[in-house]
Amino acid sequence: MQTWLASLNITPPSRLAGPWRQAMLWHSLGFIVIVMLTWCEEFFGLMFWLFGRVHQPGGLDETIFKTAVIVLLWLLSAIALHRVISRLQYLENFLHLCSWCRQINHAGKWIKLEEHFKNQTGMQITHGICPTCASQFMSEMPKPVDNAPAPVGA
Repeated sequence: MQTWLASLNITPPSRLAGPWRQAMLWHSLGFIVIVMLTWCEEFFGLMFWLFGRVHQPGGLDETIFKTAVIVLLWLLSAIALHRVISRLQYLENFLHLCSWCRQINHAGKWIKLEEHFKNQTGMQITHGICPTCASQFMSEMPKPVDNAPAPVGA
């Protein structure tokens, strides 16, 4: 989908591409309607037909200026919308882990860490110790004392 956003190097967030495009579509349609209403007022006196106001054309230069302001606001709000959706994706990428029991909040349910990994990968979980933790653990262990008394009767 090549759009004016592509020229600004604004791409949809990867996981939210569908909702992002839908939000941009409705956003753009809203601004297109505003531009169309502005030009309908200029050429057809829309306010007269809707509210009975006297039609006073402001001239093409005023309508062009109004359109330019609307398009500028459209662009600025599109960029803001992109930033909000990108931030939403960033925040949704966090995995909520209980600091007390290490359960994970996944789809509104708190499940054990091991169960979450088993559900996501299909692999069985086992426990072990990594080399860094093993060397730290061994360095903290008390060393055996060699000057213990000799056993009786030796």
